[in-house]
Amino acid sequence: MAGVSVKLQGRFEPGWEDVGSLSPIGLFWAPRRMNISGLASVRPRKLPAWTWSLPRCALGAAFLVWAAGVFGGFQLLWRYEATPGPVGQMRSQWPTATSIEPHQKLPTLVMFAHPRCPCTRASLAQLATLMAHNQGRVDARVVFFQPEDADEQWSQSDLYYTAQAIPGVSVMLDRDNVEARRFAAKTSGYTLLFDRDGRLLFSGGITAARGHIGDNAGSAALSTLLEERAPLVRGTLVFGCPLSASEPD
Repeated sequence: MAGVSVKLQGRFEPGWEDVGSLSPIGLFWAPRRMNISGLASVRPRKLPAWTWSLPRCALGAAFLVWAAGVFGGFQLLWRYEATPGPVGQMRSQWPTATSIEPHQKLPTLVMFAHPRCPCTRASLAQLATLMAHNQGRVDARVVFFQPEDADEQWSQSDLYYTAQAIPGVSVMLDRDNVEARRFAAKTSGYTLLFDRDGRLLFSGGITAARGHIGDNAGSAALSTLLEERAPLVRGTLVFGCPLSASEPD
């Protein structure tokens, strides 16, 4: 204030009410000691212990939410991969109305596939392994779905050419799933094996789950049958996309 001179000497240790009267800052910081001889020393009030635990609790809660989301995502993914597709009721003999000609001297294997199904890549990989170990023992066909209103280029995907490159395998297109219905095929990757007389030996899938490559009951059964031995199973679940889907998941 004008006209007022205040002289302070030595150390002054005000109470809380005194600090507030010295400066507006004191109203907010409330120091316990103040050296006004030239240098101020401020020690903030010690916070209660529970206030420090709040950030840790928030971090722990965020981690639990993240872990639950990851676990739930993996659970949904596994449920999708482990869910088989539908299978029709196949007769015990080669269909008489089909345009697919069976081999006269060798067992005939027929796989129905969707050209845009990502799960079918694993089925073709299993087929390639089977054919590599059984050259000269079986004649294989892969029949790809072609929509009625689509041209051949729609079905000639990379999966089509992958199947075409497997030794001992011939590839054909099935417009509007005409042949698939004759063989009761509803899911991509559905595989059948017939003996020389047209008798059904096996039907099902040759992967353990959607998109999984590795040992499975279907591939093992086919290998055993081609070695002319009795298999443990003659039918398995099929893991793949619906054959009739225009754009499968």
